[in-house]
Amino acid sequence: MESFEEIVSSVARFFDHLRDGRLREPVRYDSSRVTVIDYALPENRSANDKLYEYKEDMKTVGADSNSEAILENLPDNIDRRLVIIEDIYPWIMALLVTRFGVSPEFFEEHLINSGYGGLRPNEKEAYSWKTAGMKKSHISMKWYRPTWRLPKDPFSRQDLQDLLNPEVGSLEYTRGKSKGSTIELASNVFRSEWELWTDPKTAIREKKRCGFEERASVWKGKMPNSACDLVILLLDPLPVLRESTVRFEIQPRSSAISFSDSSDESSMASEDTDPVPSSDMESGLTGNSRRSRSIHSVVLNSKRRLEPKRRSRFVPQWLLGLLQRGGDQQRRDPKKVVSQVKLRPVIEHIGSRLPSDISLEEALKSPPLLEKLRRQLFATKSTLDTFDDYLDDGAHAERKAHFNLISPLFEIVQKDCMGFLKLLHNLLDEINEEMLDDTKMEDRLTRWRQILTRAQLELPEMKRSMVEFFNFLPLAIQSADKAVQVNAVHSDPELQRCLDGIDKMIQRLQAVSSSLTSNMALLDSRRSIAEAQSITRLTELAFLFIPLTFAATLFGMQIDQFENPVPLSTFVILAITLSGFSYGVRLAIRSSWLCSIKHSSKEGIKMYADWKRKPIQGGYVSTTIFLEWLFRVLWFLMRYYFSRTIHGIATTANFTYKLVWFFLSPLGIILKPLSYIALICVLPLSILWTRQLNHEIQVVVTIACISSVSVVVIAVFWKSGDHRTRSGLPRLLRAEYDLFKTERHSTLFSLLLWFGGACVFLVPITVLWSKDAAPGVKAALMTVLVLVLLVAWFTYGILKLIQFVQGGDSDTESDSDSDDDRSIMND
Repeated sequence: MESFEEIVSSVARFFDHLRDGRLREPVRYDSSRVTVIDYALPENRSANDKLYEYKEDMKTVGADSNSEAILENLPDNIDRRLVIIEDIYPWIMALLVTRFGVSPEFFEEHLINSGYGGLRPNEKEAYSWKTAGMKKSHISMKWYRPTWRLPKDPFSRQDLQDLLNPEVGSLEYTRGKSKGSTIELASNVFRSEWELWTDPKTAIREKKRCGFEERASVWKGKMPNSACDLVILLLDPLPVLRESTVRFEIQPRSSAISFSDSSDESSMASEDTDPVPSSDMESGLTGNSRRSRSIHSVVLNSKRRLEPKRRSRFVPQWLLGLLQRGGDQQRRDPKKVVSQVKLRPVIEHIGSRLPSDISLEEALKSPPLLEKLRRQLFATKSTLDTFDDYLDDGAHAERKAHFNLISPLFEIVQKDCMGFLKLLHNLLDEINEEMLDDTKMEDRLTRWRQILTRAQLELPEMKRSMVEFFNFLPLAIQSADKAVQVNAVHSDPELQRCLDGIDKMIQRLQAVSSSLTSNMALLDSRRSIAEAQSITRLTELAFLFIPLTFAATLFGMQIDQFENPVPLSTFVILAITLSGFSYGVRLAIRSSWLCSIKHSSKEGIKMYADWKRKPIQGGYVSTTIFLEWLFRVLWFLMRYYFSRTIHGIATTANFTYKLVWFFLSPLGIILKPLSYIALICVLPLSILWTRQLNHEIQVVVTIACISSVSVVVIAVFWKSGDHRTRSGLPRLLRAEYDLFKTERHSTLFSLLLWFGGACVFLVPITVLWSKDAAPGVKAALMTVLVLVLLVAWFTYGILKLIQFVQGGDSDTESDSDSDDDRSIMND
C-alpha cells in the first residue's frame, strides 16, 4: 500500500494546486476531534429509538491506534456511517487517504484560506483548478456566521502571520522583569474574518461586527470491504486562543567565569537548552513543532553577550574580580515557568444557532428558563457542538430528514446565513444614512466600496455552493426514495427563504452601489465647484495685483518720458484707477445683464443659422455664421437708431416751434418789427463800431439809426396789420392786468414785478461796485438797499397774510349761508 506522501507526490506531478498546496505543510498540533455516528437499518430501529445507533466522540492525538480501530470497525446492522472531523492534521489525512480511499483534493479544497501551515494571501478557489469540471465524490461549501470580533489578538496582519507560522507559532508579551504571557492558536485551522464596520477610525481594541468565514466539506464513499455508506464531514473548529501566563525565575550559577574555550562552549550549550512545559504535551504539540518553537523562543528572547577569551595582563586583580561578578549577574538565564493556561475565543456569535422554544414572558417568570434563554442567545459554540445539539433533537431529525445525514448542518448554515444577511441589511442602512454626510462619505468611501464589492462577489458564490452542497448527498446516495428527497430539498421552504434572501440582498447591493456611484459623482462635482470657487478667489486677487504690477512696470521702463522719477501720489492714483477699472470689468463680465446678452446672442445665432439652413451641430458656431449674424445685427441696429434719431429730432423741433409760438404769438406785433429792425441795423452798426471814431459820435449815430429805423418799421407794420393784430398786445396786457388785479395769479405781471424788483436792486448795486468810491460809502449804500429790500419783503408778507385771513372768513360765511339755505329747503 502506498503511503500518504507517495500518493500526494504522484498526484502533485500533474496538478499544480496539489503540488503547491497545504497538505505537506508543517502544523502546530497533532490532534483533532473526531465524532463517529452510525445509523442502523430502518427495519432494525423502532419508532422511539434515536436516529443513530452508535455515537463516539473522541480526540485523536498523534498516530492513535485506538481511534484507528474505531474508525475501521463496523458494527452489525449499520447501513450508514458519518465521520465528523473538526480539526485536521497529517495523521488523520493519511489514514483516510490510505485506508478509506479519500481523495487528497478533498482536504486541499477544505483547507483553502484556512491558515493551515501558514498564511497565504490570494489563494484561488476550487472552481479555478484544472479538475473543476471533473466528476468528484466530494464537495465543499463556504459561508459566514454573524459574529462580534472581540478585542483580542491578532490585532494586525503581521500578528496573524506569526501565529499561523508553525516556526513562530506564538506572540510573547512581557509584563515587567518577572512576568509575561504567551498567546498561541488552539487549532491548526484558523480562518480570518470579514470586517463589516464602516468607520475606518474604529479602534482595534473595540468590539466590532464581522462575518467569520467557515467551511464544511463532505466526502461520500463506501466502508472498506462493506456495503455501508461512509460520509466524512470536515468542519472548522471555533477560533480560540491559548493564553499562557509565564513567570521568569533567575537561577544563579555556582561556577565562576572561566576564560578558556571549554567554558565558553559549555555556557553556549547551556543557553541553547529550553525546557518544554508539560502543557505542550497535553495540547498535542509534536516534537518537531516544539523544537521549532524552542529555537524561535531562544532567537527572540536570548540576549547573548560573548565574553572575550583574552584579557590584558595589565588589568589589576580587583578590577578583574568586579568584572567576573558582573559577568555572573549578566549571564544568569531566566527560567520560564508556565503558571496558568486559558482558552479565550476570538469571536462572539450574534443571535442563536439553535431554535428556541422559550418565550420571553415564560423566561421572565422563571429564573431557570431565563438562564437557559441567555445561554441559547449568547452561547458561542463550534459548529460541531451545535451539530450535536441538533442531532440529539429527534423532532428536528424527522422534520429535515430529506437533507440526509447533514440535516443539522443545514439548520446551522440557514440560521447563520439569515443572521449574516440581517447584518448586511443593517450595514447598508448605515451606509445609506451616512451617505448624506459629505464628510463621512469622504472618510468611509474606501471602506464602503470594499464591503460592497466583496459582498457582490461572495453572495452569488455562497448561494451556488449552498445549492450544490445540500443536493450532493441526496443525489450521491442510492436509495428508493432518491427522487422524493431531491424534490424535497429543492422545495424546502427554509432553503428557498434563504436563497430568496440572498437574491434580495444582491439586488439591494446593486441599488446601494448605484446610489453610491451617483453620490460619488455629486461629491466630485461639489469638490470641483469648491475648487473652482477657490480659483475664482485667487483670480479676484489677480484683479488687484496685475494692475499694480502694470503700474510699477510702466514707471520702471527705461525711456525718455520716464527719465525723471514721478511722485508716489502719481503711482498710487494710477494704481487705484487701473485696479478700479479692472475690477469694474470683472463685475461687468459677471453681471446679469451681460449674461442675458450672451444668452440672447446665442439664441439669435441659432435662429439665424436655422433661417440660413445651416443648423448648429454640437453647440459649435462657425466664424462665418457669427460674422454674418453680427453684421446683420449691426445693420439693423444702425437703421433703427438712425430712424429713431431723425424722428426724435423732428418731434423735438415741432414741439419747440409750437411751444415758442404758443408763448410768443401774442407778442408778434412787437417781435416781428424788432427782428426787422435788428436785421436792418446790424450791418451799418457793425461797420460803425469797427471804425476808429469818437465814442460819443458812435453812440449818437447808433441811437439815431435805431430810432429812425424803428419808427419807419413800426409804422409800416402798424399800417399793414389788421385789427386783430393791432389789438392783440393791448388785449393781452389788459387781460393780464385784470387777472393780476382780481386774483393775483397773473404769470406775466408776476414775472414783470419780480424782474423789475430785481433790476431796482441789482442795477444800483452793480453801478455802486463798479465805481471808485470809498468803502464806507459803499457799505452805507449797501446797508440802505438791504434794509429797503427787507422792508419790502416784510410788507409783502403782511399783505399776503391779511389776504389769506380775509379769504378764510369769506369762505366760512359762504359755507354757513349755504347750510342755512339747505336747512330751510329741507323744512
